[in-house]
Amino acid sequence: MPRLVRPARLIDWLDRSPVVLVSVGLFSIFLAFMSGHLYSIDGLQYFRVAEGIIFDRTLFFDPPLTWGVVIARPVTPIGFSLVQIPAVLLASWARPLQPPFTAATYDWSLFYGDPVYTLSSWVNPLLVALTGALTFRTAGHLGAPRRPAILIAIAIVLGSPLFFYARADFAQPLATFLMLGIIALLIDGFQRRRVWPGLMTGAVALAILTRQADGLMIAVVALFVLCLPLGDWRPFRDARRLGSEVVLGVLVGMAATLVLDVIRFGSPLNFGYSPDFSGSIKWGMIGELVSPGRGLLWYFPLLALAPFGVWVLWRRGFRHEIAILVLPVIAYLPVYAKYAALGAWDWGPRYLVPLVPLLGLLAGSVVWSQRRWPVSVLLFGTLGIAGALANVAHLAVNPFSFWPTYGDSVFGTPGFWRQFEFGAYAPIGMWQLYNPVSGPDIMWLHLAGSTHRLSIVVFLLLLVVGIAALVWAWKRSGLVSVILKPQGSE
Repeated sequence: MPRLVRPARLIDWLDRSPVVLVSVGLFSIFLAFMSGHLYSIDGLQYFRVAEGIIFDRTLFFDPPLTWGVVIARPVTPIGFSLVQIPAVLLASWARPLQPPFTAATYDWSLFYGDPVYTLSSWVNPLLVALTGALTFRTAGHLGAPRRPAILIAIAIVLGSPLFFYARADFAQPLATFLMLGIIALLIDGFQRRRVWPGLMTGAVALAILTRQADGLMIAVVALFVLCLPLGDWRPFRDARRLGSEVVLGVLVGMAATLVLDVIRFGSPLNFGYSPDFSGSIKWGMIGELVSPGRGLLWYFPLLALAPFGVWVLWRRGFRHEIAILVLPVIAYLPVYAKYAALGAWDWGPRYLVPLVPLLGLLAGSVVWSQRRWPVSVLLFGTLGIAGALANVAHLAVNPFSFWPTYGDSVFGTPGFWRQFEFGAYAPIGMWQLYNPVSGPDIMWLHLAGSTHRLSIVVFLLLLVVGIAALVWAWKRSGLVSVILKPQGSE
């Protein structure tokens, strides 16, 4: 009965692989809430560069894209565009329906009337779903039982700005996934697990191609941590190889970036934009941590537990793991605080989104390591729910109706100081702009009228599949920890 054996084997594999179920569950939920439209001129460039590579074999816009100014040479890095290529290929049949570039100063049909983008906008939902699954796996390697690890992953993904960026067109979801992937590979190395050759090189190179600053920062941190003598440290089998792969990844990523700069702009050091580090470290850090408009603590309340998690994991001997989770945070904060703009028109602290899984894992360790403290569990749950309520507000209304008031965050301008007003807190401002006639900013609900409400069935089906997959993962995950302490420790 081979037809019966194969489904049985599949079910058995899923039972033993809850990480797959977590991925499927989160991906289905994000697909249910997708908007189907673009949010930024950066996103439009990422998407159209992917199209140009596939169909026109070019890295330029011909005819040029007009958005306030004429854009003939895209200024966005190429990493996210490369990742979008498979999705754009699958949606290529809709190209005849695509709006062309026009001479209009701002042609909003490029944002809202492009069926190719709508059909390929599942890339960020998939990336954030995979980030949630990788968070679940990494929590297990830090000592979390499987069920708490599932809850931690859900709280981190749905109770943080990652929920918004799973629906949007920015490159931060890819940068987040790659950073967490590099950290997960390092943790595997610290704990004497097999690390497949080439993975680290590819991850570092793609991270640099996605965002040069982010990729270089995590590469430097990785090399530094590989040399740290912490706890019961002793050289492990893959340390030298991992370090070599990090260096090779940097060389490959930077070489590709410099070649791309020459092709686009005629100079290897012309990146297409001018990074402006004329901001204030003091006010920048205050802005990106506690301001209502940008503050990570407002949009990810679980951050408050992260310092306690450092202490908990340190006592349990996860010295290298703490270093690789904490050092990127220390590097990111001053770099992006000094940057003149803290993210401009976006949802909360866009540049700090890659730190969310790292801080969430630290916060979660307080829960799974302190089983006798029900107060910590209650506090984690309360902060997680508060984060989910804060971040669900972006479903209410298209942020373009909110950003013109509080979108400017360039240091030295009046808009920078507006982010410190309570009204700049996006969840409050978004709900105040909610229009019951137009309804939430969810594609399936907007399509209800033209599909005789069949799109609502799709919306509900995706939600059911997503919740069912997460429940299945929960029911099939025992309370046995994947690892209670680092391998090789006494």
